[in-house]
Amino acid sequence: MERRSEVVYKSVCENADGKLLSKKEDEPQRRNRTFLYLSAVIANLFMFSISTLSSWSSSAIEKLTANSSDINPLGEPITAVQESWIASLLPLGAVVGPLLSGKLCDTLGRKKTLLIMAVPNIISLLTICYARSITIFYICRFINGLITGMAFAITPVYLSEISEVNNRGAISTLQGIFMNAGVLFSFLLGPLCSLKLLTFLCALPAILFIILFGIFIPETPVFLVSVHKEDKAKEALKKLRMTKNVNDEFKGILSSFQASNQKEQGALEVFKDVGSRKALIIIIGLMFTCQCSGVNPVVSYLDTIFKESGSTLPLYFLTNAVGVIQIVGNCISVALIEKLGRKILILTSTVGVLMTEITLAVYFYLKHVQQYNMDGMSWLPVTSTITFIFFISLGLSQLPFTVMGEIFPHSTKAFGSALGCCSGSVFAFAVTFLFRVFMNLYGLAFCFSLTSCFVFCGMLFIYFVLPETKGKSESEIQRMLIK
Repeated sequence: MERRSEVVYKSVCENADGKLLSKKEDEPQRRNRTFLYLSAVIANLFMFSISTLSSWSSSAIEKLTANSSDINPLGEPITAVQESWIASLLPLGAVVGPLLSGKLCDTLGRKKTLLIMAVPNIISLLTICYARSITIFYICRFINGLITGMAFAITPVYLSEISEVNNRGAISTLQGIFMNAGVLFSFLLGPLCSLKLLTFLCALPAILFIILFGIFIPETPVFLVSVHKEDKAKEALKKLRMTKNVNDEFKGILSSFQASNQKEQGALEVFKDVGSRKALIIIIGLMFTCQCSGVNPVVSYLDTIFKESGSTLPLYFLTNAVGVIQIVGNCISVALIEKLGRKILILTSTVGVLMTEITLAVYFYLKHVQQYNMDGMSWLPVTSTITFIFFISLGLSQLPFTVMGEIFPHSTKAFGSALGCCSGSVFAFAVTFLFRVFMNLYGLAFCFSLTSCFVFCGMLFIYFVLPETKGKSESEIQRMLIK
């Protein structure tokens, strides 16, 4: 006879053998996860703030090239070379940032490192508000890039370590929503605000983050256990789960840490340990596929792509439509990730990106190389570009960070994540720089043909190499990797 009133709960923790533990029968009600999700939202306020800086340069460069001193705080228009530096110093700093985060993350903790990072980020933004020298802009943009790279390495670790197995994917994917919301924030307000006001508004979420995250949100129980603060770890776990009954989960964290702690510690362990080494290869492969799809240059050069398409739709409308589509794709990803899993979503995303890029390559080949009259098809590249943005937001742009937070063991998670983010930043910088060069030399048809080849290789890599981590504990994931 069916018992309709019974609620079955599957715990997130594991025993010493790596098996998931079931919730105690004397606690039939589902746990209240309000504070857990609130913690994830507040942690992502910082990601929102640094993501505004990606699209900040679009509006900033427009204002810095103006002749009017009322618009341009520098008093005279900047040159094309100075434009390039302002745009590229952020990703250049992001190459170095992750390398600084690993040791800090393991020494100071995830929470303290994130809070410390927010301070120079805010200072650099407030400095830009009153800057009258292009050199100051350069220095501040590079600092922002350093912080961005560090945040990309540490935030996924924090989110993964506070979450449960059955909601780890959804919580980690929230990062993508906040990042794309930050990009849209600057796109929407940039044309409407002065440079000073826009920059100040970009700093506000980081200020709010320091206040809320610093006062109300705990350190991860996993880190506290790693520094032998078991009592504080248990209190943090009780706060995150909003229940006092966390004994089983806490034992699971202890046993997982003890198993991981038996391995040699240190940065080089990520290369020596078989599971960590394979995890690093997987993350680098995912970062390669994402960045070599050309997502950054496509977003950066949206105006050029839309103009080349012959579309008559307003650029402001198209740009903001892209921002909205990014958020829609991320929201769908959050809704589906615990149902379909990481691999299926990433693979679906990659196939969609490949199809849209092939379409763009064929269109621009027919228009520019074969000189066909494509006036009646001007809607095709616009639709394909927006579809490209949707598919890459569905998985390929954000889920690599979710996988990164899950796939490394505790002993190598900080440094492994740092190396993964560093590789992504290197790919992003190289592709963004070369895309513009190739676009000028060979045209958009060549650019999209090249990125299509990269994505095809990435699709094969994902299909044959990427394991599914949905619902699996750290021990189970590591056993998969060393097979």
